[in-house]
Amino acid sequence: MKKWIAVSNGAINLGGVSSGVNDENLLAINSIFGTDEPIGLNGIHGKLWEKLVKGPVADSELTEDERRLVTEFMAFGIASDDDAHESRITVVDSPWLQSPLHELVYALVACVARETGIEIVFIKGPILQKQGIRSRHHSGDVDVWVDPDRIAELTEYLTDLGWSEAPDIWAGTEGNHSITMHAHPWACDVDLHRYMPGCGVSPRTAFSVVRENSEEELFASVSCFVPSKPMSRVIYALHELRPEFERKGTLAQIRQCAQVLSDGGDRTLEIVADLKATNALKPALDIGFPESSIDYEPGLPLNWLWLSQSNRITGYLLAIRMLPWRQRIIILSRLVWPSKAIVDSTNSHANVLVDSNFMGRLLRIKRGIVGNKSRKTR
Repeated sequence: MKKWIAVSNGAINLGGVSSGVNDENLLAINSIFGTDEPIGLNGIHGKLWEKLVKGPVADSELTEDERRLVTEFMAFGIASDDDAHESRITVVDSPWLQSPLHELVYALVACVARETGIEIVFIKGPILQKQGIRSRHHSGDVDVWVDPDRIAELTEYLTDLGWSEAPDIWAGTEGNHSITMHAHPWACDVDLHRYMPGCGVSPRTAFSVVRENSEEELFASVSCFVPSKPMSRVIYALHELRPEFERKGTLAQIRQCAQVLSDGGDRTLEIVADLKATNALKPALDIGFPESSIDYEPGLPLNWLWLSQSNRITGYLLAIRMLPWRQRIIILSRLVWPSKAIVDSTNSHANVLVDSNFMGRLLRIKRGIVGNKSRKTR
């Protein structure tokens, strides 16, 4: 006899959460088939699915109408008769993120990674607020540190689910520290990080350090890996103090990061050393650990140094040194004559509107030389 269970790539109970809705069985569920948007259930449908959550539920325990509904659930990818299904859901909680949709995105990405064997760790975002590192709760996107050897695979899987890769001059090269995946149906961008600027070790070693200093956290009923609190402190400081040409970390930012790092004590210092990020974080470490004997690395990592240049042209020419020769030629050609998509994207970030692709390219070169005061918020 068949026994039914609930399955999904993430589920939350919105009862009492959604404005104007008073239904304790209002559910939002990601299908295991990867649909463009969550499936909504309420009333008898919501009650029946939550019954499966507490299951397995034998066919004999269901009415004829319920058996028909469960068959429909199975067709939609939210029920199964395999009680060992890897996407089985045994609890459905209320969302803890301010945006329930963002929480479902965390769960969906985690499930995609799990099913394909790609290791990931969710970084920054609301976990920082939950760990007491920052006061702001909501983030506009989802940040994921990905196994650098498989980031291209995860990009392809997310593309199949409706995300699209943002144009980037460094795309497909080792100079690309992150890939922004723009959302259409999900209205939530996903940033896939290959490495974090400021780390002097290889991307593979850096990811191993993050993975070894991670713990589990539930997002939309799905277990996800997030950094430990000491690890989050280091990631926070690297992100906040990362230079972007003429824009450098302010004294207020340095002091804030110094406090965040010092609150983590010796374990935080050990992680900074493991990542060989001491020089990148030196201004904050000098303030936060005035009595500690810190073994600083000889010189800044190149992935930090090129961002510290006074303009983009100088920075890009320095960054090219990080790349194999074949990739250097690709980037040089893109710098000289970038694609229309890259030109449109960078001009949009600079709040510049042009009718001509030729003029757009010229303006982009000018900004690279003299600097651009209008920067996208990180």
